[in-house]
Amino acid sequence: MDSPEAAIRFRLSYTLNPSGTATPRIFLAGELSLTTADRARIVIHDALHHARELICDLADVTFVDVSGVCVLLDIASRAQQGDGRFTVANPPPIVPRILRIFGLEHSLEIDAPPTAASIQAPVTTTTRADLCNATVRTRRRPVRSAPSARDIRAHEGRTR
Repeated sequence: MDSPEAAIRFRLSYTLNPSGTATPRIFLAGELSLTTADRARIVIHDALHHARELICDLADVTFVDVSGVCVLLDIASRAQQGDGRFTVANPPPIVPRILRIFGLEHSLEIDAPPTAASIQAPVTTTTRADLCNATVRTRRRPVRSAPSARDIRAHEGRTR
């Protein structure tokens, strides 16, 4: 039986600095999600540590959630603090959309034209910390309709 760590290795893979590129480029593949976020953060941060500029290519990323976007925002922030540059290339359409929804589209340099979905997203003001520390509510209360006259009569007949 495989350990959870083994499963994560296959969901996120990376290649650093292919030949023929001037700026170091890291290619991620698989999922950039809650289960792979810590590993992605370490890999990208380590790559950025060895170069002032880094391009993170997400063309082969099949799924990104808020945790993955938080990793990208965190790395971008660290790069700016160290006078470096971090650019995301070929992101899935959900990345610019999440940034736009939370009003953080200027917090991450994206090397790709915006998609129609990212342009039409509603705008709210949210800080980077709000996005990365948010909890998602998944449980909803069932909706009950008001009892009909027939239901009331049936209930009254049973209680007499």
